Amino acid sequence: MSTFLSTPRNGFWRTFGKTVLLTWIAITLVSLWLPVRVSIVKAMIRFGADRLFIGAEYDEMNDPAYVPISEANMYAPDTEVVAIEINGDARAIPLKRLANYLVLNDVIGGEHVTIAYCHVSDVVMAYRATCGAKKTLTFTPARLARNNLVMRDLETQSDWQQFTGRSIGGPLKDCQLEHLSVERLKIGDWMNKHPSGRVLKPAGNSYDRVAPNDTCPVMSYFPSEPFLLQEPTAESDRVPRKQRVAGMTLKNGDAVACSKDQRDLIERSSIPIVQTYWFAWTEFHPSTKFVESCRDIDR
Repeated sequence: MSTFLSTPRNGFWRTFGKTVLLTWIAITLVSLWLPVRVSIVKAMIRFGADRLFIGAEYDEMNDPAYVPISEANMYAPDTEVVAIEINGDARAIPLKRLANYLVLNDVIGGEHVTIAYCHVSDVVMAYRATCGAKKTLTFTPARLARNNLVMRDLETQSDWQQFTGRSIGGPLKDCQLEHLSVERLKIGDWMNKHPSGRVLKPAGNSYDRVAPNDTCPVMSYFPSEPFLLQEPTAESDRVPRKQRVAGMTLKNGDAVACSKDQRDLIERSSIPIVQTYWFAWTEFHPSTKFVESCRDIDR
C-alpha cells in the first residue's frame, strides 16, 4: 500500500520540480531581453530605488594622495583622466578611479574643490566647494534625479544637482556653486602638457583597471541607444540622445553645444566646457543652440 501511494506522490514532486526549474530558466532568459530589463529598472527607480543606479561605491573620496608623473607608470598612456589646474597646481584623476566614488573632495591650489562624475550623464563637473556662509562643503553621492547625480553636503544635508552645481533642497536650497574648468583627455597627452603635475596615486587594485561604464549596475544602459533611467523633462530630437557634445554657456547667458572638433573649443575657451551626452545637456539647457562643428562657436 505504501509503495502504491508513494509512486504518484514522487512523480508529482518530480514533475513539480521540473516545472519550477523550467519556469525559473524561462524567467531568467526573458529578464535578459533588453525591453524587459529596461522595464524592471524603470519600475525600481519609480519606487525609489534610484540610489542603486548611481554607482558601484557610495562613499566619497576625501583628500586623496597624489604622486609625481614618474611614479604613475601603472596607468597606460591612453588612460582617460580628468585634468584640473588651479593657481598653477595641475592634477590628473583617472576617470576609472573617480567612477568608483563619483565624488572627490580635495584642496587644489589652496582652494577647496569638489569634482564629481555621473556615469548616467557621462559628465564630469568641478566646483569650488563654498557657498554663502559655508566656506567649506564636503559632498557625497546621494541619489539620481533627471538622469543625473544628486550630491549631498555633509554639513547641512542639502542636495545639489551635479550638472548645475545648484542646491535643489535643504537649508542651502538655490545656493549656486562656482563652476570650475576640467578637461578629459589621455594621461599621456596631459603629461606632455604638465610635466610637473601630479596624478592620483594608484590604488593598486581593480579600481585602477575597471572601466567607468563597468561601475554601472545597469549594463544595458550604455549600448542601448534610446534607454534612459528616467524620462527626460526636456528633450530635443535635433541630435541623437546619446551623441557626445561639448556645451558652454556664453557670457550673454545663451547655451550652445557642438559635436565635432570639441578639442578645438576646449583649448581656446576661457569659459568652462561641459562634455556630456546630448540628452543631458538639453535636460538642463532646453533652449540651447546647436552647431555641428565647435569651430563655428565664437566665444
